[in-house]
Formats: sequence, structure tokens, C-alpha cells
Amino acid sequence: MTEEREEAIVRSDDIITTREQKIAAIQKFTLFSDTFARVVFEDVAACQYVLRILTGDRKLRLRWSKTQYVLSKLVSHDAWLDVLAESVKDEVFALEIQSRDDVDHPHRVRFYESMIDSHFLEKGSTYDELPDVTLIYICRKDFLDGGVVSWSVEKYRSVQGKRYEDGLHTMYVNAEIDDGSEIARLMQYLLTADPEDMSHGALSKRVRFLKCTEKGWDRMCEVTDLFWRSGYVVGEEKGEHRGMNRGIRLTKQALVFQAQGKTQEEIAKELNLSRKEVALILE
Repeated sequence: MTEEREEAIVRSDDIITTREQKIAAIQKFTLFSDTFARVVFEDVAACQYVLRILTGDRKLRLRWSKTQYVLSKLVSHDAWLDVLAESVKDEVFALEIQSRDDVDHPHRVRFYESMIDSHFLEKGSTYDELPDVTLIYICRKDFLDGGVVSWSVEKYRSVQGKRYEDGLHTMYVNAEIDDGSEIARLMQYLLTADPEDMSHGALSKRVRFLKCTEKGWDRMCEVTDLFWRSGYVVGEEKGEHRGMNRGIRLTKQALVFQAQGKTQEEIAKELNLSRKEVALILE
């Protein structure tokens, strides 16, 4: 490590953060942290591992996965998904990890699902071309007091009581109920992201890489550098929301501009950022 690298300092308002301090902060991140989850699930194998556990489909294979994916419409709110992935069978999976308890979870899910359908139905396409979509919504608390770690939303015809299938599948998972199941063990791991716990396959490997290796620290510092500068990570460790709004807004705007076809140079000019910072957001 060069002396220049060791002495690198990032300032955000009154915060001074050295590389060593950032690495120490990274050790405290869990998978309920947007910053950390974003980088962890860039890895397709880690994302695939989680989806296999949650869906129970051990043969599930992903073609791609993207993090902090923005679904944008000019006349409506944007939907900002933690993870959007597609399987080799053209199935779409959305993973939302919600750390807040003061949101309307069911209506949030309803909005996300409608935006996903709109996003994947191209103009001129017919409705039978809509892909099967599974949205998995993970939250800290068992907000409906169901007493189970996971449950799915099923649709039935009111007359015959038979299942109604429209290709949309919704699953809720919480980290509050620990029933000893495989899903519950995964939820407990999300709460800690312990790099010494190697019991979760590709997910554990990815977490250990990011928390315990030079290359992993480099990648995390790249991301946290941007968010520290823009005020995102300020207060995140304490679960506070102050100081995060500016970073969230910049990232969201950059992704929306990208979806509109703007170049990185144009986005940098719009947001008063450097091209390097924009490239980091869009990686």
C-alpha cells in the first residue's frame, strides 16, 4: 500500500474518513445496509444462492442480476429495486430488502410489481409476452404478526376456490421469526454478514471477499467514497436517515438519466459530478 493511498482522506461536511476508518466501518455493514447489499449482489453467484434458498428451487440458474435498478416512468414515481435478476428460463426475480418498519409494505409491493410489468412489456408487445415475475420482500419485523419466517400471497377464484394463476408471485420474508429453518438461518446471516461464517456458499464467499481482502476493500471503498462525499453513509450505521437523502437522490437521478439514454458526460453535467463519480454510480 502506498503512502499516498494510506493517507487518502475523504471529507463530507465535518466528517474526515481515512481508508482504515472506512475498512472498520465496512466490517459493521450487514445485508440490510443498502450500500453493502448493492455490492454483494453485484455477484450473480451470491444472488443466485439467496434466490435458490428463498424459492426452494435448487436448480435455479440466473442469466444476470443488477442492483439498485431503477424502473422509471415520466408520469409516475420511480421504483428503485435492490436487486433485479433474470433466470435462464426468462423468469424475472426482484429482491427488496427493507430495513425500515414505518412503511406500508403491501402497497409498496403492489407498486413495485406494477412497475416491473410495465418495464418488461415493450410497446407493441402482447400481454402473453409478460414474463413470470417473483417479488421477494424481506423486512426485519414480522409486520403482520403471522408467526412464520416466510409466506406467499396466493390468488384463488371465489366461486370454485381454485388457484388463479397470472404469472405473478409474491413472497414475504422476515428476520424476526427464527424457526430454525434454512430460510430463517439465511435471514439471521443477513442481519450479521459475519465474514467468519462460511455456511452460506457463494454468499459467504462474497461477503468474506468484501470484508477481508484488499481487492474487496478497494471495491467497497470505491462505493463508500462516493456515498460519503454525497452524504449517503452518514448516520447509516446508527440506522439514521439524516444525511442519506442527498446520496440517494444523486444515485437515483443518475440511474434515471441513464435509462433515458444520456451519456455519462451528460449525466455528470446534469448532476454537477465528475465523470468518474458517475461511472462509479452506474457500475
